[in-house]
Amino acid sequence: MYFCNCLQVIVLLNKLIFMSKFSRISYTFIKEDFKVAKVCEICGKKPMTGNNVSHSHKSTKRRWLPNLQKVKVTIDGEKKSLRVCTACIRSGKVK
Repeated sequence: MYFCNCLQVIVLLNKLIFMSKFSRISYTFIKEDFKVAKVCEICGKKPMTGNNVSHSHKSTKRRWLPNLQKVKVTIDGEKKSLRVCTACIRSGKVK
């Protein structure tokens, strides 16, 4: 029996859809199973965007990233590592 995870199936489907020129299939990604980079898995805190403003008021784009730490948590008897912001760690949302 051939075993493949959800990510492999979605990648294969995307390749098939993009390879066929006459395909009019619309599809959406299921993001529930995938980890998103730089997002707290407890509160959902994400990077913020804004501007660096110099002395001459020339502004350039920048990002403020959340302070994420990898924490090992026991959920339903299984040990998992989560990316959690320090605010959630300090407030006791994660143990």
